[in-house]
Amino acid sequence: MPRRRSATLQFNAIQLVGGLLPASLLEQIALQQAPGQKASDYGLPKHQRLQVAVDQAWNRAKALWQEAQELRRRGAGAPWAGWFSQRLLNQVFGWADLAPCPPRPIEAALFPITHQAFGGAVPVVLTGLANDELDRGQPQFGQDGRRRSPHSCLQECLNADDGANWGLLCNGTSLRLLHDNPALVKPAYVQVALDQVFEGGLFDEFAVVWLLLHASRLQRDAHYTCLLDGWKQAGQQSGERALNKLRDGVQAALEAVGQGLLQHPANGELVARLQSGELSTQAFFRQLLRLVYRLLFLCVAEDRHLLFAPEVPLELRQIYREGYSLSRLRDLAIRSGAHEQQHGDLWRVQQLVFSELGRGGSSLGLPGLGGLFGEQQCPDLDQAQLSNAALLEAVRAIGWFYDEQSQSRTRINYQALNTEEFGSVYESLLELHPQIRGSGASLRFSLGGVAGSERKTSGSYYTPEELVRLLILSALLPVIRDRLSRASSPEDKAAALLAIRVLDPACGSGHFLLAAARRLALELARILAGDDEPSEELRRQCLRRVVAHCLYGVDKNPMAVELCKVALWIEAIDPGKPLSFLDAHIQCGDSLVGVFDPEVLKDGIPDGAYKPLTGDEKPVCTSLKKANQAFAKRGQRDLFSFAAGTVAVPSQAALDAVAEDNLAGVAAKAQAHREWLQQPAVQQQLLAANVYTAAFFLPKTTATLATVPTSEHLDAVLQGGSIPPAMAAAVTKAAADFRFLHWHLAFPDVMQAGGFDCLLGNPPWERIKLQEKEFFAARSEAIATAPNKAARERLILALRAADASAADQALVREFELAKREAEGSGEFIRGSGRFALTAVGDLNTYALFAEHFLNLIGPNGRAGLIVPTGIATDNSTKAYFDEVSGKGKLVALISFENESFIFKEVHHSYKFCVLTLRANAEKNASAQYCFYIRHFPQLSEADRFFSVCVQGAGRSVAGLHA
Repeated sequence: MPRRRSATLQFNAIQLVGGLLPASLLEQIALQQAPGQKASDYGLPKHQRLQVAVDQAWNRAKALWQEAQELRRRGAGAPWAGWFSQRLLNQVFGWADLAPCPPRPIEAALFPITHQAFGGAVPVVLTGLANDELDRGQPQFGQDGRRRSPHSCLQECLNADDGANWGLLCNGTSLRLLHDNPALVKPAYVQVALDQVFEGGLFDEFAVVWLLLHASRLQRDAHYTCLLDGWKQAGQQSGERALNKLRDGVQAALEAVGQGLLQHPANGELVARLQSGELSTQAFFRQLLRLVYRLLFLCVAEDRHLLFAPEVPLELRQIYREGYSLSRLRDLAIRSGAHEQQHGDLWRVQQLVFSELGRGGSSLGLPGLGGLFGEQQCPDLDQAQLSNAALLEAVRAIGWFYDEQSQSRTRINYQALNTEEFGSVYESLLELHPQIRGSGASLRFSLGGVAGSERKTSGSYYTPEELVRLLILSALLPVIRDRLSRASSPEDKAAALLAIRVLDPACGSGHFLLAAARRLALELARILAGDDEPSEELRRQCLRRVVAHCLYGVDKNPMAVELCKVALWIEAIDPGKPLSFLDAHIQCGDSLVGVFDPEVLKDGIPDGAYKPLTGDEKPVCTSLKKANQAFAKRGQRDLFSFAAGTVAVPSQAALDAVAEDNLAGVAAKAQAHREWLQQPAVQQQLLAANVYTAAFFLPKTTATLATVPTSEHLDAVLQGGSIPPAMAAAVTKAAADFRFLHWHLAFPDVMQAGGFDCLLGNPPWERIKLQEKEFFAARSEAIATAPNKAARERLILALRAADASAADQALVREFELAKREAEGSGEFIRGSGRFALTAVGDLNTYALFAEHFLNLIGPNGRAGLIVPTGIATDNSTKAYFDEVSGKGKLVALISFENESFIFKEVHHSYKFCVLTLRANAEKNASAQYCFYIRHFPQLSEADRFFSVCVQGAGRSVAGLHA
């Protein structure tokens, strides 16, 4: 097949909502290149060409449209729509058995669909309601006094009926193709504006619709499947391939921009700062990430038509689209010769767009977004120069993917790309390690990465959507129902929903937070609209409110935190509104290391903090431990109790109440947060918590002795005094290096209220021990592949040599910091008393997080997490499982075997489980158990589940299934 380089076909009347089918599939169908598109597959007579049949269908459809419009002009009213819709489906698309039907009863529900086809396998709703009423509650589509929109009626019918996967809604001017969508969180359908097709003479788009909806596409075979099912599945696989290409594209874009910046002759100052170390390679890389995130954000906003406020004139939108948009750059990026340009005019235009999005007041009508586009996000890059060639290379990498099979480029459809799919991009980013080598003209920027290495050391695995949905059902929905049951009026119900606090303490790219946001926003929109299927506009507005008020996240990896914010911003785009201030709710820190309960400060620093780590001097550790004990013996306990109880952490309620309707509001909120952090009480508590935690991590040598705090220094801080400047600097640096997170300071109001209403997550599964080979796998091939430990240590020692390169010296510093982090974290976890149930044996983060989730649940709250099934069967977690199962805190344990590679990077025999917990110990409650799930459909088999009351729960049950 000849090589083809072309844009994806652009559709005006066909809209893909929610990613039901990918745009690439419609392009295949339009080009008649999809499977099952021979004339015989459409049931045409021998020797009749498919194109002839399409032409005939077009002529017949136009004639029907003209007749229908004549009926409309005669004042026939709504019946014209039903008349036209029936004949279009029957006479044009070949739905021969389309017929009226009574409402369809399914279990206790009744669904007043109007028609059905294909032996009842395809329910149909034909109505004369206007387009804006298809998503608005109507009494005739409801039940028992409940209003339901036509769309909602059909969608719920499909979800409830196991025998129906596809459904169709038509009102004469608009046609929608729906599919079974049990998540009911985000609408997914194909919509065709029939009036645009026929009034605009859009034959090409009609042809796509006819080829997609012809009766032969929906006729079931002996296995109860149809061609459309196969197309949908193939479309999903195509989407996965596109996503894989996007992962590669993000890396290529980062390298293209990074290298382009280093090579540009005008960026001498930037290069000098990098080579001197004033600007670290890692800080440079983070700015590159934010730049690429900006480009991705604009791809989504433009493809979804969500960038401009509704009141912005069409003329300004057209000026932006033709002269300033990223879409324009995407078109330029595949033109031959465009990459040869060394001019920088395209980059200067893009800098202008970034600037106007950052500050507002744009003459182009662009909204002031702030956030990702703020002036402090990419300060070095915003001042630098970049050639057109480098910019277009980056844009091509994230704007298109190349299909080797068809030898063509396909434009990535960001409209249909689910935001959580950026989580798989996060996977690939975890593997990347920036390196700058050489000098002058030979200066090179590259991103090293060995597939799977960093995922393995971080314990991070991208969570399949089915598991996320299971946690939403088990942990979040009961909380929503409980809160709504306590409210009466719509206003009270809305307030109750917005008061729900959802946390993922190892949030990664925000997969669970996105799912929670969608569910909460849907419930809020239903309340505000009085309809089970609210409009997409209202749902989007509610998403913005939910993201601003309800979601909290923590991750140790700063790249994850950045991407989590971007994902939430993308999902909650509200045209014309700025990006929400998320710094107070989405924070970078180690969830397991830091002060959880400030009451521990009363007892001073534990002696375990002075256990020698690698590089520490044992005599120095001994002297520090003795000094710590001596202070305790001098009778200072009462002093600690008094001091710790006298300082209260100020509330952040006023901060959360600041409106964010414009950039000024967002700036005011950011300023209020900075002022909160600078309050004397906050600074005092922060220093005290850092002193307590840093004692476990700081180097303990003769040279550093004066910088290591003891309980005497902690007492001085709690009393309102100070500690030596060198010690304060060392403590502060340790807090930044090891990312301490103190929960009473990170989320003060939530913690003072007793905890979070719902916790969701798939925390890391990893040992707290640095593995040298895995650490160097993506950083130094020579060290990672050394034949033995002795050889590896010699190579590491060479990195410390006086004549070693700056890059090698930086690498060894990174290694030593990582090693101290692992060792210090282990001693903190064992010695601080935070993990009374799981700090046993060889420490594993999954067990520690399981205890952490339990401790974070607030009154009447729930937690849902994914952990190895060893949480119930391993000896090291016995105390934990006895606690949750024996005291009524366990709601459910559903155990999976990874036989079908639910987690692709995990061994097929590995067992993991979905664990659901409650806050309140219910002695008479029972826990639900299920084991040996290998495929998600098995979850619908009721006989796989069994319940055990509290008295019978525990190790005896889990032991049967170890």
